[in-house]
Amino acid sequence: MHREDRTFKDAEDIERHIIKQMGGLAKTFGLGELVGLIAGTLMLHKDEPVSLDQLVRVTQYSKSTISVTMRNFLQWGLFETIKLEGDRRKYYILRGSFSKILLRTINSIVEYEAKPMIKMIDNYLPLLADMSKEARTKKDEKKANDLIVKLKAIKSEYQEMIDFIDFLNKCAKRFFSEKSK
Repeated sequence: MHREDRTFKDAEDIERHIIKQMGGLAKTFGLGELVGLIAGTLMLHKDEPVSLDQLVRVTQYSKSTISVTMRNFLQWGLFETIKLEGDRRKYYILRGSFSKILLRTINSIVEYEAKPMIKMIDNYLPLLADMSKEARTKKDEKKANDLIVKLKAIKSEYQEMIDFIDFLNKCAKRFFSEKSK
């Protein structure tokens, strides 16, 4: 052991430190520290389901905060709940590796954020075109036309992001299939 590592009292201290680092990593990726803490805990306890009480103890977040976070990420397929026979509590397990979780999260953002934004913009563009034609003043016409240009640029950016994520998915599929050989 290195001299600077002697601040760890036991294996549990090291486990807490690793989980904390995973929280930092998730935060860097925009997932939020708590997601990383939960994923880290579940990764370190891969062979055993983890209860909400255990997650509270490890993450030091409240039950309600963890519960809301878990509910959101369960919808995205990052974690899943199971029930143990004879126990009424919910237990959580991780669905896949951290890289697969990150990929599923990105895909969920595309599905629930980017695609609806493009659809919304597509709905507003004809409305703005009509507003431009029917404008009473040059100022109103210009404002509608300027917004059309801005929305088309935003749509283009979102579409580029979706295309990039599609490319990442193809690469990831190949990567994971080669890795499993």
